[in-house]
Amino acid sequence: LDITKLLLILLELATSTDKQPVETTAAILTPSADVCHTARHALSLIATSRPPAVITALSKEVARYNSVAQHQTIQHSTSSPLLKCRTEVLRIMELLSEKEYTNVADLMIPVGDILVHCLDASLLKHKSLSEIFPPITRYAFFVITFVNFYGLYTSMHYL
Repeated sequence: LDITKLLLILLELATSTDKQPVETTAAILTPSADVCHTARHALSLIATSRPPAVITALSKEVARYNSVAQHQTIQHSTSSPLLKCRTEVLRIMELLSEKEYTNVADLMIPVGDILVHCLDASLLKHKSLSEIFPPITRYAFFVITFVNFYGLYTSMHYL
């Protein structure tokens, strides 16, 4: 089973109805809302049962996209599947930050790669990582190491 493909499919399903309001208080969900809800639940269960596998798979997808983006011509631009589903990816990362502290701390560099990839780059220039993604403040030591490693000095002054 290729976990990366499974995650990408579930992420796509989970965000397929983002444009439409999902009313979870309704007794009966529409089929598309039900698929979205089920995919989100499945992602949460997979993420909390195998955090290192999910973090590693998402990080490898970021690396794969970055590699392809570096070697493509201007005529053939590709967009990252994680950017299309960024709200759901960030929700999963927030869930892992809250419930799986040690796993996230052990894989802080891949987590940082995922966050930097999915967060809005223009916001990262003007605000700190902890302002944009508050759950990361629990890992202040690791964030400072990550910031120093990547040279993102603009984020350090808020930690």
